[in-house]
Amino acid sequence: MKRLLYIQDSFGTGGINVVESIKENWLHDNGYEVFNLNVLNNRTFDGSFRYREGIKKYYIERESLDKLYQVSCIGVFLRFLYYRIKLIYLILKINPDIIIASRDELEPFTVVLFTFWKKRILEFHCGFLDNGINNYPLKKRLRCKVKFRFYHIVALTKKDQELRATAYKQKVFVIPNPLKATPINYSTQENKKILILARFTSQKNLPNLLLSWENVQKKHPDWTLDIYGEGEDKDRMLEIIKEKKLNTVHIKEYVNDPFKIIPEYSIFLLPSLYEGFPMVLIECMSCGVPAVAYNCLCGPDEVIKDGEDGIIVQLNDMDAFIEKVNNLIEHPELRKSMSLKCRENIKRYALDKVMAQWIDLFNKI
Repeated sequence: MKRLLYIQDSFGTGGINVVESIKENWLHDNGYEVFNLNVLNNRTFDGSFRYREGIKKYYIERESLDKLYQVSCIGVFLRFLYYRIKLIYLILKINPDIIIASRDELEPFTVVLFTFWKKRILEFHCGFLDNGINNYPLKKRLRCKVKFRFYHIVALTKKDQELRATAYKQKVFVIPNPLKATPINYSTQENKKILILARFTSQKNLPNLLLSWENVQKKHPDWTLDIYGEGEDKDRMLEIIKEKKLNTVHIKEYVNDPFKIIPEYSIFLLPSLYEGFPMVLIECMSCGVPAVAYNCLCGPDEVIKDGEDGIIVQLNDMDAFIEKVNNLIEHPELRKSMSLKCRENIKRYALDKVMAQWIDLFNKI
C-alpha cells in the first residue's frame, strides 16, 4: 500500500477542488492510504464533505498566520519560520511515499530541501502562458530551473506538456482530468436552449460574446442563451444585455451539480481566451451537448474532434464563432449526429481510465 499526501490551498466550489476530491476518493476506495493537507487562505467554506471519511485531513490556516505580517519585521520572520517548520513537521509525521502538490507555490523551496528524499509530483491545472523564463522575476526563475527538478511534473494536455517541457528542460507527463460522474440523462437536442457555465472573468471572454449576440437573436429569436456563474464581469454583462436588448439571454446562479441542468440544452459555448483543461466541456459532451469553442491554449482542440463532435473556431474570431453557432442551430441533424459522437468519444476521460494513468505514474517514480 502506498501512502499519498495531497497538498492543496483551499476548499471550495472550483474545478480543481472537485477534481482533487474525485481522485483522492478513488485512490482511497482502491486501497491507497490518502492524506490531505490544505494550506488554506481561509476556512469560510469547508468542502471536506467531498472527501471519504477515511481520508485524513490536516490544515494550516494562512489567514490566521498572515496576521503576523502586522507585527513589523519580527512578525514576518515568525510567519516565515512557523509556516515552513509546520509543513516539514507534517510531512515527516505523515511520512508519505509520494507527495502530490496541486500548485507550485504550496511547498517553499526550503521545505523541499529538508525533505528532498520524498518522491514528489507537481500538477499544473492551468495552461502555460509564457513570457520567456529569462524575463521572470528571480524567485520564479529559480522555481522553474531549480525547484521543479525535485518534482515529476504533470500537465493536463499534450500542448501544455510540450510548452512546459521546452521551458523547464525536463520531462513532463500528461494525465487529463477525469469525468467526475457518469451522466444519467442526455440531451434530446429538441430544446432550443444554449448553455454557458463559467466564472465571469476576463479569461472567459463573455462580454465580447454578448456584444455580438444580437446576430444570433435576430436570426433565431426562439433560441435562448442561459449563462450560469458569478464573477467580476457580471455587472458589465448585465449592462450589455440591457443596452443590446438581449431578451433571449439570461444570467443564472452558479450550480453545484451541472449534470442536473446540462441535458436540458442543445449547444454549449466556450469562448475562453485560455484554459487549463475545460472540465465543463467534457461534462457537457458526456451528456451529448456539442460545443462551439475557441481554439485557445490549452484543451479544447484536444477534447473536441472538429466537425465530428463539436466545432473549433480560430481564437479571437468572434464573427466566425457566431456564424458557427447559427449554423449549428440551423442544422438539427448535424447537432444530433454530434451529440451521439460526443457521448462516445468522451469515454476516454472515464474515471477508471484516467486513474489507471495515475497508478502507472506512481509505480514508475
